[in-house]
Amino acid sequence: KNIFSEVIVGNENSQIADLIKQLNNGDWVKQGIDYLKEDSKNCPFCQNQTITDDLKQEIKDYFDESYQNKITELKKLNSEYWNAYQEVENNESKLFKNDFIKNREIEFKLLYKNLAEKLRSNWSKTSDKIKTTSKTISLESTILEKRALNNFFDEIIQEIKTHNLKIKNKERTRKEIINNFWK
Repeated sequence: KNIFSEVIVGNENSQIADLIKQLNNGDWVKQGIDYLKEDSKNCPFCQNQTITDDLKQEIKDYFDESYQNKITELKKLNSEYWNAYQEVENNESKLFKNDFIKNREIEFKLLYKNLAEKLRSNWSKTSDKIKTTSKTISLESTILEKRALNNFFDEIIQEIKTHNLKIKNKERTRKEIINNFWK
């Protein structure tokens, strides 16, 4: 099962699970415990001294190792999306230095932009999933954008090969051009 389409909740066997489920706001509780100081009895939500050591333990038990492992996996995938997006962003200017690509600038920039935008959108969605683990997300496929860009690069490679062949056979190509001109 895809972790992005999974509703990630804490340990449903903990005593506090029913209350969190009833409130339907586990994400809110998770955010709140980040503000709960170890030695404090103040509730991060209402600021009253209602937090006991038993309640702290119940909340920690709810967000158990299984929950933490899923969050770690989400963060890893989020980082991978960010790196992929950054790599695409950083490579555009390097690729654009190629004269054959420059000759088809508009097409190249459009294809590249389409891929970068989808990667950025997916990264944004994975970031949101980390914040609200109880919500499901679906990522957009980048297969078509990658395929279109690869086809573009295949055409550029063919143009380069044709150009290199003409240079290799410079004298014959020169004679062909002269003959064609005078015909």
